[in-house]
Amino acid sequence: VANQDGQSRNNDVEMTYLDADNNEQSDSNGPVIIDIIEPDLEITKTADQSTGLQAGDRVTYTLLVSHTTDSHVDGHNIIITDTVPPEMFIVSNSATANPGATSIVESTRVVTWTYDLFTQVTGTLTLNYVAEINNDVEPGETLVNGARVNWTSLPGNPPAERTGADGPGGALNDYAD
Repeated sequence: VANQDGQSRNNDVEMTYLDADNNEQSDSNGPVIIDIIEPDLEITKTADQSTGLQAGDRVTYTLLVSHTTDSHVDGHNIIITDTVPPEMFIVSNSATANPGATSIVESTRVVTWTYDLFTQVTGTLTLNYVAEINNDVEPGETLVNGARVNWTSLPGNPPAERTGADGPGGALNDYAD
Protein backbone atom coordinates (compact mmCIF):
# COMPACT_ATOMS: atom_id res chain seq x y z
CA VAL A 1 0.00 0.00 0.00
CA ALA A 2 3.05 2.24 0.22
CA ASN A 3 3.19 2.98 -3.52
CA GLN A 4 0.59 5.73 -3.39
CA ASP A 5 0.49 9.28 -4.68
CA GLY A 6 2.79 11.65 -2.82
CA GLN A 7 5.11 8.93 -1.53
CA SER A 8 8.82 8.82 -2.34
CA ARG A 9 10.95 5.75 -2.90
CA ASN A 10 14.73 5.35 -2.84
CA ASN A 11 16.23 3.47 -5.75
CA ASP A 12 19.77 2.21 -5.04
CA VAL A 13 22.00 0.12 -7.25
CA GLU A 14 24.81 -2.16 -6.17
CA MET A 15 27.04 -4.27 -8.41
CA THR A 16 29.30 -7.12 -7.35
CA TYR A 17 31.63 -8.93 -9.76
CA LEU A 18 34.88 -10.87 -10.02
CA ASP A 19 37.79 -9.07 -11.66
CA ALA A 20 40.42 -10.63 -13.96
CA ASP A 21 42.38 -11.85 -10.90
CA ASN A 22 39.24 -13.49 -9.48
CA ASN A 23 38.92 -10.87 -6.71
CA GLU A 24 35.46 -9.75 -5.72
CA GLN A 25 34.79 -6.12 -6.55
CA SER A 26 31.73 -3.99 -5.81
CA ASP A 27 30.39 -0.59 -6.61
CA SER A 28 27.22 1.22 -5.69
CA ASN A 29 25.38 4.37 -6.55
CA GLY A 30 22.34 6.05 -5.11
CA PRO A 31 19.98 6.66 -3.81
CA VAL A 32 17.92 8.16 -6.58
CA ILE A 33 14.65 9.40 -5.13
CA ILE A 34 11.51 8.59 -7.13
CA ASP A 35 8.32 10.54 -6.40
CA ILE A 36 5.08 8.64 -7.02
CA ILE A 37 2.33 10.58 -8.79
CA GLU A 38 -1.13 9.28 -9.66
CA PRO A 39 -4.38 10.49 -11.20
CA ASP A 40 -7.44 10.94 -8.97
CA LEU A 41 -10.86 11.41 -10.54
CA GLU A 42 -14.31 12.13 -9.18
CA ILE A 43 -17.82 11.79 -10.56
CA THR A 44 -21.01 13.68 -9.75
CA LYS A 45 -24.48 13.01 -11.09
CA THR A 46 -27.62 15.12 -11.37
CA ALA A 47 -31.10 14.64 -12.82
CA ASP A 48 -33.17 17.31 -14.53
CA GLN A 49 -36.11 16.22 -12.35
CA SER A 50 -36.36 13.91 -9.38
CA THR A 51 -39.78 14.38 -7.77
CA GLY A 52 -43.36 14.02 -8.96
CA LEU A 53 -42.40 11.55 -11.65
CA GLN A 54 -44.68 8.80 -12.89
CA ALA A 55 -44.72 5.91 -15.33
CA GLY A 56 -43.70 7.00 -18.83
CA ASP A 57 -41.82 10.13 -17.69
CA ARG A 58 -38.32 10.74 -18.96
CA VAL A 59 -35.36 11.92 -16.90
CA THR A 60 -32.19 13.44 -18.32
CA TYR A 61 -29.12 12.53 -16.28
CA THR A 62 -25.88 14.51 -16.37
CA LEU A 63 -22.61 13.04 -15.14
CA LEU A 64 -19.54 15.21 -14.58
CA VAL A 65 -16.13 13.58 -14.34
CA SER A 66 -13.11 15.67 -13.34
CA HIS A 67 -9.65 15.48 -11.84
CA THR A 68 -9.61 16.22 -8.09
CA THR A 69 -7.12 18.61 -6.53
CA ASP A 70 -5.19 15.45 -5.47
CA SER A 71 -4.69 14.41 -9.10
CA HIS A 72 -1.11 14.88 -10.30
CA VAL A 73 -1.06 13.19 -13.71
CA ASP A 74 -3.34 12.35 -16.64
CA GLY A 75 -5.74 9.41 -16.33
CA HIS A 76 -5.84 6.58 -18.86
CA ASN A 77 -8.37 3.90 -19.86
CA ILE A 78 -11.30 5.81 -18.34
CA ILE A 79 -14.52 3.78 -18.03
CA ILE A 80 -17.69 5.49 -16.83
CA THR A 81 -20.67 3.22 -16.20
CA ASP A 82 -24.21 4.16 -15.21
CA THR A 83 -26.85 1.52 -14.52
CA VAL A 84 -30.51 2.44 -14.10
CA PRO A 85 -32.79 0.38 -11.83
CA PRO A 86 -35.05 -2.34 -13.32
CA GLU A 87 -38.00 0.08 -13.27
CA MET A 88 -36.32 2.26 -15.92
CA PHE A 89 -34.70 1.86 -19.32
CA ILE A 90 -32.20 3.88 -21.35
CA VAL A 91 -33.74 5.77 -24.26
CA SER A 92 -31.95 4.49 -27.36
CA ASN A 93 -29.27 6.78 -28.84
CA SER A 94 -29.67 9.36 -26.07
CA ALA A 95 -26.16 9.12 -24.59
CA THR A 96 -23.76 11.96 -25.42
CA ALA A 97 -20.29 13.03 -24.32
CA ASN A 98 -18.45 16.34 -24.35
CA PRO A 99 -15.63 16.19 -25.20
CA GLY A 100 -16.35 13.20 -27.43
CA ALA A 101 -15.73 9.76 -25.96
CA THR A 102 -13.63 7.00 -27.50
CA SER A 103 -16.82 4.91 -27.37
CA ILE A 104 -20.37 5.05 -26.00
CA VAL A 105 -22.26 1.79 -25.54
CA GLU A 106 -25.93 1.72 -24.55
CA SER A 107 -27.96 -1.29 -23.49
CA THR A 108 -31.42 -1.47 -21.96
CA ARG A 109 -30.23 -0.46 -18.49
CA VAL A 110 -26.54 0.46 -18.80
CA VAL A 111 -24.59 3.24 -20.49
CA THR A 112 -20.80 2.98 -20.71
CA TRP A 113 -18.50 5.74 -21.92
CA THR A 114 -14.78 5.12 -22.47
CA TYR A 115 -11.85 7.48 -22.96
CA ASP A 116 -8.32 6.37 -23.77
CA LEU A 117 -6.88 9.51 -22.14
CA PHE A 118 -8.24 12.19 -19.80
CA THR A 119 -5.65 14.95 -19.40
CA GLN A 120 -5.58 17.33 -16.50
CA VAL A 121 -6.06 20.24 -18.90
CA THR A 122 -9.17 18.72 -20.51
CA GLY A 123 -11.34 20.12 -17.72
CA THR A 124 -14.55 18.21 -17.10
CA LEU A 125 -16.14 15.36 -19.02
CA THR A 126 -19.87 16.06 -19.40
CA LEU A 127 -21.94 12.96 -20.09
CA ASN A 128 -25.70 12.90 -20.64
CA TYR A 129 -28.40 10.32 -21.30
CA VAL A 130 -32.16 9.98 -21.03
CA ALA A 131 -33.94 7.22 -19.10
CA GLU A 132 -37.65 6.48 -19.12
CA ILE A 133 -39.70 5.11 -16.24
CA ASN A 134 -41.41 1.80 -17.07
CA ASN A 135 -45.20 1.73 -17.25
CA ASP A 136 -45.43 -0.85 -14.45
CA VAL A 137 -43.72 1.31 -11.80
CA GLU A 138 -45.69 1.69 -8.57
CA PRO A 139 -46.81 5.18 -7.48
CA GLY A 140 -44.53 6.57 -4.75
CA GLU A 141 -41.77 4.09 -5.52
CA THR A 142 -38.22 5.41 -5.04
CA LEU A 143 -35.83 4.64 -7.90
CA VAL A 144 -32.11 4.89 -7.22
CA ASN A 145 -29.23 4.50 -9.64
CA GLY A 146 -25.58 5.27 -9.39
CA ALA A 147 -22.65 5.90 -11.66
CA ARG A 148 -19.05 4.81 -11.38
CA VAL A 149 -15.75 5.86 -12.96
CA ASN A 150 -12.64 3.66 -13.13
CA TRP A 151 -9.24 4.62 -14.54
CA THR A 152 -5.60 3.64 -14.74
CA SER A 153 -2.38 5.63 -14.52
CA LEU A 154 -0.66 4.09 -17.54
CA PRO A 155 -1.73 3.76 -21.18
CA GLY A 156 -2.56 0.34 -22.57
CA ASN A 157 -2.95 -2.72 -20.36
CA PRO A 158 0.24 -3.40 -18.37
CA PRO A 159 -0.21 -6.68 -16.45
CA ALA A 160 0.12 -5.19 -12.93
CA GLU A 161 -1.79 -1.95 -13.64
CA ARG A 162 -4.23 -0.62 -11.06
CA THR A 163 -7.75 -0.63 -12.47
CA GLY A 164 -9.99 0.36 -9.57
CA ALA A 165 -10.92 -3.25 -8.85
CA ASP A 166 -10.84 -2.54 -5.07
CA GLY A 167 -13.55 0.06 -5.65
CA PRO A 168 -13.86 3.57 -4.23
CA GLY A 169 -11.83 3.91 -1.04
CA GLY A 170 -10.10 0.58 -1.71
CA ALA A 171 -6.61 -0.21 -0.51
CA LEU A 172 -3.99 -0.17 -3.25
CA ASN A 173 -6.13 -0.72 -6.38
CA ASP A 174 -8.39 2.27 -5.68
CA TYR A 175 -8.72 3.99 -9.06
CA ALA A 176 -12.50 4.27 -8.79
CA ASP A 177 -15.13 6.75 -7.61
